[in-house]
Amino acid sequence: MKTKIFVCSNSSIDYLPHNEMISSIPVILKVSDNEMYEDYIDVNIEAFYNRIRMDKYVKVTPVFQNYTKILEYINEVKAQGYQQVLFLLSANIFSDLYISISIAMSEHKDIKYVIFDSESCGYPLSYMATEASNLLLSEEALDDILSHLEFLKNNQKIYFYKYEKINEMSKSFLKKYKKGKLLKLTNGKLETVNTSKMLPLDFVIEELKDKIDETEIIPFLMYTDKTTRYINIIEEELIKSNIKFKRLKIVPIAPGVGIKVGVNTIAIGYIVK
Repeated sequence: MKTKIFVCSNSSIDYLPHNEMISSIPVILKVSDNEMYEDYIDVNIEAFYNRIRMDKYVKVTPVFQNYTKILEYINEVKAQGYQQVLFLLSANIFSDLYISISIAMSEHKDIKYVIFDSESCGYPLSYMATEASNLLLSEEALDDILSHLEFLKNNQKIYFYKYEKINEMSKSFLKKYKKGKLLKLTNGKLETVNTSKMLPLDFVIEELKDKIDETEIIPFLMYTDKTTRYINIIEEELIKSNIKFKRLKIVPIAPGVGIKVGVNTIAIGYIVK
């Protein structure tokens, strides 16, 4: 059965290689009634974060596609011969597409669909979409694909480190990064992490180092600003702790997620293979 995959743009899938079987549902970034952008279509990540930094008083609200727009997507894929649709959603705190999709699909009873809540975002969600696509191309049954997605959902972790803005030279960052807030995305919810008096990034690096020694994982680093000097510093620290971190995936944080976690944020995490 020919299957289309739609994934929330909070996965950052538009900024990563993927095949035509996968399409994103873009988050709308609302600055005002007269200023709205669709992620990746009207504005890219670098331009968006620059816009936020230029005006510290600006407030951006993520707006999610309504069922009318979802209907358009479904009509397009039906015309392309797709008979089934798999929707991969980000955690509810970052997106709210479930109702729009459910209403739209209730008007298309001639096409099968499944809505999968990843309880995640960013690289883990884009990885799920890619894995689902590869398995569909291998003619795996949808139930087996959903079981694999459930495994990935239950075996991934993201830490969001919101650092305080630092004006010193880059070398000072390693001494100063104790200033900041560490959040963990667990079961689709953001929780503050008590690092037991350890420096926040030391805490995360130690956990990832232990995890990479005991199982096969894909480590990743996500950023809200491509030009930040801290990304390379953290990457170097990870590689020093374990040479396996040379496989680190470095991916931007989609605007819809960046709005929620803050523009001075770096995310570090892993997916168990």
